[in-house]
Amino acid sequence: EITTFHERRIAFETMAEEMGISRDQYYIWESPNSDNLTIRNIMKQLLRTGWLPGAVICNHDFFAKSFLEEGKDLGLRIPQDLAVVGYEGVIVGVEHITRVVLDLKELGRIASQHMVRLVEGVPSHECRTLLPVQFLVGSTTGNFKPRK
Repeated sequence: EITTFHERRIAFETMAEEMGISRDQYYIWESPNSDNLTIRNIMKQLLRTGWLPGAVICNHDFFAKSFLEEGKDLGLRIPQDLAVVGYEGVIVGVEHITRVVLDLKELGRIASQHMVRLVEGVPSHECRTLLPVQFLVGSTTGNFKPRK
């Protein structure tokens, strides 16, 4: 089964390629682990290898917040050294983070409609809805310049 994160990832990678941004210029954070220690260890590993992406795209605001905090603790300047983008818009206090925001009330409404339809026997492939999102630019991104 393809997850929504997987679909978002493919769309992002396709758009980045169309814009001439190669895969080695960004890092997509995808993990079930949401603790700062895991994120800090990943940041340290990236810094040790000498490779640091220009941007980290996170599949949740919590991860973006953690990358932001850990990056600053490790001496990185945000967004000059590392741009950070979150997704969902569900955490209070991250308004300064650039993020893609879902309308969670609309998501809940549509999800409950689809649940009823599934119970009624409607095939799952007929229960798909593309929801609009907002892209809110915060202070964690700037004019992205691909690294040479």
